[in-house]
Parts: sequence; C-alpha cells; structure tokens
Amino acid sequence: ISIRVKYKVKKDNLEEVKSIEEFVSEVKNEPGVLAYDAFQEEDISFVHFITFKDDVAKKSHENSTHVRKFVDFLYPVCEEEPIFNNLNLVKSNKI
Repeated sequence: ISIRVKYKVKKDNLEEVKSIEEFVSEVKNEPGVLAYDAFQEEDISFVHFITFKDDVAKKSHENSTHVRKFVDFLYPVCEEEPIFNNLNLVKSNKI
C-alpha cells in the first residue's frame, strides 16, 4: 500500500515544517512501514511518500500518537488541506 501526500504551507511556517526529523524517526520505527520519504519542492510545497506492508500497518500508522500530533501541527499551517493519493506500484528496485 503506497500513498502520496502533497501539501503547501504558509510562507511564515516554512522552516517549522521542514523540521520534521522527530516525526520521520517515529514513523521509521513503526512495524509495517516499508518506506517513508519527505521531499520539499522548489517553493513552499511538500510531497511525502509512504509504503505500508499491509492495511494493518496503514491503520496503525493513521491511529498513532505521533501522526495525530503532526496532523494537529500541520493542518493549521497549510494554505489548504493536504491531498492524499493512493498509488499503485508498477515497478521498483526496492520492493
């Protein structure tokens, strides 16, 4: 199960949002998370890619304390709500 999350933050909050090391470290330690990558585009936009082993891992991630904390921080500093897209893997050299 792979998901892309895309969001754009308010310029005043750019540096705060870039400081997500703690959140990514927490996600890295979740069982069933196969990959998590966060990218900044050239401006105030960000894209996150996450791959879960299965639906149980995805639900566990969604219900975790650190995700709730990150969502509570992120949504108010976004220009609009983040966009979530399910991705279908065609080919990878990692999985």
